[in-house]
Amino acid sequence: EEYEGVRSGWDAALAVLKHFLERHFGSPRYTALIVRPADVEPDELYRYFGEPARLARWLTREGAIGTRSDRVSLVLRAGAPLSGRVIAATGREKAVTWEEEGASVVELKGFAGPQHRLVGVRITTWGDDQRLPRLEMMLTPAVDELAALFAVEPSIHARAAT
Repeated sequence: EEYEGVRSGWDAALAVLKHFLERHFGSPRYTALIVRPADVEPDELYRYFGEPARLARWLTREGAIGTRSDRVSLVLRAGAPLSGRVIAATGREKAVTWEEEGASVVELKGFAGPQHRLVGVRITTWGDDQRLPRLEMMLTPAVDELAALFAVEPSIHARAAT
């Protein structure tokens, strides 16, 4: 499982690097990583990164994210359009370009370590440092919603009074 997580991370990172070299070489990069704890297995989480009904539970009003090179046309819960192309679909995470936002990249991510599991989104923009805070504010509630789907309920231990 650890190997697959590392492999997936490298595949997505190399896809973003390729996008940068082809579209943004020489431009400054700005990035934000929004993560929350969640109790979910990578295979289950991955379905929430592509299937329309599952995406609609946390990120979108409509649309789906397919496999590498597929076109993407989403309407986010905040009402903003996200059109672009899937640049990575690793089986654990997905990365898509966001044409309306200057060909920014949004990565849907899961992290599974020996003690913690996290879900999140990484946003990468180039050239315009004013874009990132707005996109981060737009996507943070979505990450909160995703994490809430897999929140661990605290166990309640009741003791009878004596």
